Amino acid sequence: MDDMWQMVTGVLTTALSGSAGEIGKQAWTALTDILRSRFGRGTRALDLADRPQDFPVEGAVRTLREAAATDSDFEQLLSRWCNDYNVLLKGGEGDVKNVVAGTARVKGSVVQARDVGKIRFGE
Repeated sequence: MDDMWQMVTGVLTTALSGSAGEIGKQAWTALTDILRSRFGRGTRALDLADRPQDFPVEGAVRTLREAAATDSDFEQLLSRWCNDYNVLLKGGEGDVKNVVAGTARVKGSVVQARDVGKIRFGE
C-alpha cells in the first residue's frame, strides 16, 4: 500500500499546484466528491475538501491516510482515484492527457486526440 501513498502524494502535489491544468482540476473535484460522500461535518477529511489551502500536501496526505485507516471503502475509492489520475505523474512533452474518469458522465462518443488537422464529424 506504500506505493499508493506515493501516488496519492504525487497526484495531490500536481493537482494542487495548478501545474496540471484542467486534468488537475478534475482530479481535485473527483477527490472532493469522494470526501464529501464519505465524511460528515467536523471531520478533517471534509475540512480538506472545503479548505485545501489550509493543508500542506503532507498534511493532506496524512488526513487521507488517517481516513483510510478507519474506512476500508474509502481506501478502495482513494486507490481507484489514484489509478484514474496517476496520468498526472506520467507523460512528458507532447503527450496527451485526456481522462474520462471519476464522476464523469458521457452520453455519446468521446474523441481524444492531439495535433488534429482538418476533421469533420457527421455529414
